[in-house]
Amino acid sequence: MYPTKLNFKMLHFFFIISFFTFSCFGVNAIKGFVFEDKNKNNKKDKNEKGLTDILVSNGIQVVQTDEKGRYELPVKDGGVIFVIKPAGWITRADELNIPRFYYIHKPQGSPDSVDFALNKNKESHSFDVVIFGDPQIKDEKELGYFYHDAVEGVVGIDAAFGVILGDIVFDNLGLYEDVSRAVSLIGINFYNLPGNHDMNYDAEGDEQSLETYKNFYGPTYYSFNYGDVHFIVLDNIIAKRIDDQWLRYEEGLTDRQLEFVKNDLSFVSKDKLIIVMGHATLKQFKKNKNEILDLLSQFPNTLSIAGHVHETENVFLKSDDGWQGKDFHHIYISGAVCGAWWQGFPGEDGIPHAMMSNGVPNGYSVISFNRNKYSIKFKAFGKDENYQMMAYMPDEITPEGASRTEVILNVFAGSEKSTAEIKVDSGNWQKMERKSDNSPHYLAAVKEEEKYGFPRYDWSKEPRETEHIWKAYLPDNLSEGTHILYFCTTDMYGQEYFSNRIFRIKAGKE
Repeated sequence: MYPTKLNFKMLHFFFIISFFTFSCFGVNAIKGFVFEDKNKNNKKDKNEKGLTDILVSNGIQVVQTDEKGRYELPVKDGGVIFVIKPAGWITRADELNIPRFYYIHKPQGSPDSVDFALNKNKESHSFDVVIFGDPQIKDEKELGYFYHDAVEGVVGIDAAFGVILGDIVFDNLGLYEDVSRAVSLIGINFYNLPGNHDMNYDAEGDEQSLETYKNFYGPTYYSFNYGDVHFIVLDNIIAKRIDDQWLRYEEGLTDRQLEFVKNDLSFVSKDKLIIVMGHATLKQFKKNKNEILDLLSQFPNTLSIAGHVHETENVFLKSDDGWQGKDFHHIYISGAVCGAWWQGFPGEDGIPHAMMSNGVPNGYSVISFNRNKYSIKFKAFGKDENYQMMAYMPDEITPEGASRTEVILNVFAGSEKSTAEIKVDSGNWQKMERKSDNSPHYLAAVKEEEKYGFPRYDWSKEPRETEHIWKAYLPDNLSEGTHILYFCTTDMYGQEYFSNRIFRIKAGKE
């Protein structure tokens, strides 16, 4: 059920009361309209009527427009007012394909009426969303890697929109426009959110740490609707100045954002799919983890999407983790566009292999929605979409050593709900066993780079144990000669992927 609509008198009373929620001076009244912009000039003309029941927020309160499309909210100096895009409507996007659904309040230059334009938009119940985690671009050289390794292969993709999960840059905030101009060439709107490397490290604390980000991209957290899905975008990096040397951070949610999420969700029907997107994962939260899980647990269909850790992973929060809702809460960690920070031996194109420390190539994800259901596919840059795994085993084995030869399979977006099987030649399929381990490919790559003195960040020299490794042994009694080993993996959505690897049985000394 939807909450009862506020009439304008009630909304005005609510506005007066809500002033007391602000603890600082400089609180002002913002009034305006949400309207259908029929001539698409982004201005409310006299013949353009306001839209009823559209949600508008100041980052804490969420109110509905009245029957004439009016809203009223308190906002402090430098605060952000934004409209929450309803399904079937679209907000203005600029020449960089960045949605501009907000207004930053500057009391000396603000208009008398802050109006938000909407246009009708055909939205299917089935649609795809592109997810970019951590481009984390440091300089112009890495900007070139981003152009050629990431963007060029995604240009023209058939998707409703995209999202960048923070760490858009690697502390070099002056690259925001260059990165966004490249992303705009993909041809779809991209929403953004901030990461820890998008902060102003000279700031005194959390409130000032994202001023540059906010001036370029807009609000650091917000929500919107598309089809049968409600998207909540969070800033879950809390900046802290511990000493005068460096601005630190912790993962979590401020009380202000938690209040916004609570108010926002009060207007969302329980049959909708709730998608929470942030830079860090909910399992990393130091602040308000249980509180936001309590809010999400009221909805039977939820998913969280994150980046931050430069690896792919599927996490399922259950009752032992604080989840009190239906079954589990799924967290999908989408990996990094930059992989291991654009490091590794360069290929023939001069671009580093950038393999992540769990042995997964750098890439992106596509989430497919069908009403309130979803499925996820990871895609490695420069590879076919069926490239979903990497096998490790010797190329040459003796007949006596075959049954002692361990085959290791790294399924890039695999989870505890995935299965993996192998078969040799035309033999029977054999189940593989999931075992947490390091990626042998990553270990080999780092060792080879060290051999030639190839530079690498200290923190990326060690592999990260991953839970999407499967293992099995070859069957015995394999004949001498060349054989083909087939792999099949099936994920939690029923998506099947196949691969193969050729090896040779040769008599000789073990």
